[in-house]
Amino acid sequence: MPEALPIVCQQLPPANDRPIENADGASAQLIDLTTALRLADTKNPEIALARERIREAFAQQEHAEVLWLPHLEFAPVWQRHDGQIQRSTGEIITVSRSALGVGAGPALSFDWSDALFAKLAARQITAARQAGAFAATNALLLDVALVYNDLLQTYAELRIADETQQNAKSLHDAMLANEKQGKAAAADVARAKAELNQRERERIGLQGKIKVVSARLAELVYLPPGTTLRPVEAALVPLTMVPEQIPLNDLIVHGLRNRPELAEHRALIEASLEKWRSAKVAPWVPELRVFYTGGGFGGGPNSYVSDFDWRGDAAAMAYWRLDNFGLGNRAFVRERQSQYAQTNFRVTAIENAVAAQIAAARGLADARRQELAMAKSTVEAARESYRLNLERTRRAPEQGRPIELLQAVQALHQALVDYLNVIADYNRAQFRLYAALGNPPQCALDQTTPIPGNSLPLTEDAKQKE
Repeated sequence: MPEALPIVCQQLPPANDRPIENADGASAQLIDLTTALRLADTKNPEIALARERIREAFAQQEHAEVLWLPHLEFAPVWQRHDGQIQRSTGEIITVSRSALGVGAGPALSFDWSDALFAKLAARQITAARQAGAFAATNALLLDVALVYNDLLQTYAELRIADETQQNAKSLHDAMLANEKQGKAAAADVARAKAELNQRERERIGLQGKIKVVSARLAELVYLPPGTTLRPVEAALVPLTMVPEQIPLNDLIVHGLRNRPELAEHRALIEASLEKWRSAKVAPWVPELRVFYTGGGFGGGPNSYVSDFDWRGDAAAMAYWRLDNFGLGNRAFVRERQSQYAQTNFRVTAIENAVAAQIAAARGLADARRQELAMAKSTVEAARESYRLNLERTRRAPEQGRPIELLQAVQALHQALVDYLNVIADYNRAQFRLYAALGNPPQCALDQTTPIPGNSLPLTEDAKQKE
């Protein structure tokens, strides 16, 4: 039994006196979705790897298309023999001799089954790699769009936390003022203080969340990992990329026609079919071997080499081969047939997955769109409730209870968060639906239609402009 590896504890880098940075957006780097997608498309190593596989496939295709050309071989040979050797008539003699041959020429080993089907399969593999690169690019850029949407949502959550913190502070100040006048109990002041502390803690947590989301987006767009990113948008707006008037069945048909994943595996089906055909034909067609070598040849006794003159050697052979009395060939054909069937099953599975992705994204988008008006109305009602409760608490504290203002603060916060989640979920569903149809996320930027009257500001400046 192998021994456990020793635990090696590495010393941490020394700390310094630099103050801890908060993700308040003041020192954050601005970025928009267009820039994020462009950076990921040009700098992300996963996309570069997928595209490099296309170059590999083209090289393999080029090799398959020149299988019928002969090799050029150059083979100088020096030979020395000392001792007994047998003549062609049977006598044994003792000889010490040397020989030197210098020759070159073409050599061809030609498998008809490979020549007929290998290049066809290689072309399909190239097509599959191209489609696979598109699929990998679209999938990663979808991740960029979704993480960017998460960044928008997190900054909006921070804006909501700021507003709720201010509301909680107003509640706390009102309770302190009422306590001095003898119109509020110490328990009410403590409850307001607890609410204010809770909102401050939430804000700190959101600053950390911004760091996490920024790090994920920086990873996707290949920026330094410590970069704090901030969206340029002033408000989070629900964006429609796929009109709701298009029937679901039409969307599914469109997705099945245009998803690069399906194009990739359909090309792999054709490649596996060509390989299956090659396996079936292989026992019935010959392998041809032809070579010719021409050059100088000479020799002599001991180490003496002389009498150099021209020498040419040629040979041609065609042979048929049955592996393991044909049983090996039959097993190989069955293997290729199974691989062809497997690729067909993969296509069927991907088709089902594509249809499910489209249906799920469409269903979520429709549900969130229907929620928008109600969620917005809830925010307006909660904001009005908070305003009225705060006004009553300040003007006539004896007519209202502090708990009612606290509940109004909490209800407004929850209404804002719920409204934000509806908008963010709607945008995520739209991006997923658009990508599920086989479209690159970049193309959606020119086709998006904001739903008017539904937005949440991300900054204090945006709120003041409204």
